[in-house]
Amino acid sequence: MTIQEAVELLRTGPQGVREWNRWRRSSSIDVLRLNLDFADLDLSRLNLSGLSLHRSNLDRVSFRAANLSHMRIFGSRLTYCSFDRANLSEIRIVRSQLDACSFRRASLAGATITHSQFQGCDLAAASLRGANLAHGILRESALHRVDFRGATLSASTFYASFFDERTRWPAGFAPSLPGLEIDPKRQ
Repeated sequence: MTIQEAVELLRTGPQGVREWNRWRRSSSIDVLRLNLDFADLDLSRLNLSGLSLHRSNLDRVSFRAANLSHMRIFGSRLTYCSFDRANLSEIRIVRSQLDACSFRRASLAGATITHSQFQGCDLAAASLRGANLAHGILRESALHRVDFRGATLSASTFYASFFDERTRWPAGFAPSLPGLEIDPKRQ
């Protein structure tokens, strides 16, 4: 399957997602080892709920206002992607690198982020309610007005990230940890 064929399949919605996932599961080991290149695609406003992406290059992909709930991303690299206003509830991101991606006003409620790093990402006004970030890293990321209530966080989750007084934290979480600073420009 070519990338163009895959994109056309995914544009058909839930049926296309099911066909894509079935194709990936039934493919030979050699096909599964391929790094799929989805760079520079506009997948905004599509219903991609339940989509599985393994070892994919997702540079500069727009997922604005898309339904990505229950999506699974494994071993992938995402750079300069836009997830603004997207529904990423219950997404699983495993062993992936996300650089300079925007999640402004996105819902990552119930997300699981495992052995993955968000570097220089903008999560302003995103909801991570009930998300599990205990084994994820937010490095040099903007956390202004993020809702972390009910989320599982650890001291190793944050590195040089900034929040403001409107950022909501889980009960009992102290945002005074090293690597987590209140943004002096937003007070």
